[in-house]
Amino acid sequence: MRPLLFFLLAAVQTSNAQVFTLTQAIERARTQSFQSRIEYEHVLQAKKLAKASYLHLLPQITLNSIASNIAPSWPTLVGAIGDLAPFLLPSRWFMARSTSELSKAEQDSYLLMRLDMGVQIESLFYTFDRDQKTLGFTQSLLAQAQQIRNEVSIRENLGQLPTGSTGNLDSIVNQIQQSIDVLNQVLPEDLAAASAALGFLDPRAVSGTQIDHESQPIESAPLYVYDTVQSSALNHALELTQLDDLIEAARYQRKASYFSWLDPYGDPSLGLGAALPTELAIQRSKINELEICKEQLTSIISQKTYNSIIDYTSALQSFKDATTGLQIQQKLLESAQARLAAGVKVDLFGLVQILQNDLAAEINLESARANYRVARAQIDRLLLQGYYANFSAPSPSL
Repeated sequence: MRPLLFFLLAAVQTSNAQVFTLTQAIERARTQSFQSRIEYEHVLQAKKLAKASYLHLLPQITLNSIASNIAPSWPTLVGAIGDLAPFLLPSRWFMARSTSELSKAEQDSYLLMRLDMGVQIESLFYTFDRDQKTLGFTQSLLAQAQQIRNEVSIRENLGQLPTGSTGNLDSIVNQIQQSIDVLNQVLPEDLAAASAALGFLDPRAVSGTQIDHESQPIESAPLYVYDTVQSSALNHALELTQLDDLIEAARYQRKASYFSWLDPYGDPSLGLGAALPTELAIQRSKINELEICKEQLTSIISQKTYNSIIDYTSALQSFKDATTGLQIQQKLLESAQARLAAGVKVDLFGLVQILQNDLAAEINLESARANYRVARAQIDRLLLQGYYANFSAPSPSL
């Protein structure tokens, strides 16, 4: 039973609203999410800047170069070198190489964003699947509780149960209905979050989700060892590759500084003088800082791997315990229902408690499944497997 609000929300769905499979959603998020489109522009800008830095090595005309030909003088002739023969300046070549390395780092950032977006989409889909199943379980409990409530009302009217017994069941039925109301509010919000993550302006664009493919269901989940996963995760870590690119860019910038004094348009602070060694020392320190950041990032990746393995292992154990708990509750429920069908006197309030415990076991089972799926997605992303295998970023056209 759904409240009027949920029906109103469903009624105003746009004609473009559709059910997305997980595969379709991840594929769309790679290129159409807001973050992906923004980062794509950053990559495009970085590649254009890298190309422009090499094109600037070719002669170009400026007011200074024109003036050097009309009224040549020593200052204007020196300045013209930067316009008409920039390829003679070593600093320009090193800066061009530095810009190319920065462009690579931006492409790494784009790919990292898309990988993380995939994990976000998986998490949203698994959360919606859990909440949707929880709603179904709760609606089933409500129907059973209402049936018991009607039985209690009949027996109370016949004097077989104390006065007020129906009121107690009404309270339980109301609590269950409130849980359904909360879930009916949460589900549209889950879909709205998915719509935003997929780059839609309309929060109603995604009308439903479907988990169409699962390479490793929890029932056949493999076990992972931290040391093995951590070693592989570091080998696949694009974050470390990105820092390598940034370090290489900083090294080229430092090399350019040695020759900056030859460039008529160079940084005045890098001219030949007493301050130059200090300026070079600062740039060496910046490289050292990036190398320390790489060490820190290695530690962060190891920590994320460790946490993912713990979450993964914990979810497997929770699923095992929840499966056992559900089997126990279902046996109790089957026994109570059999006694009721045979006409044997049954504690109806105890039966409601059994039903509630059965619901809790069902929810625990699906929560464990969802937690497993999220942890597995995180491990897949670290190892670049599953949805993240061959997750290459297209190169923006220049």
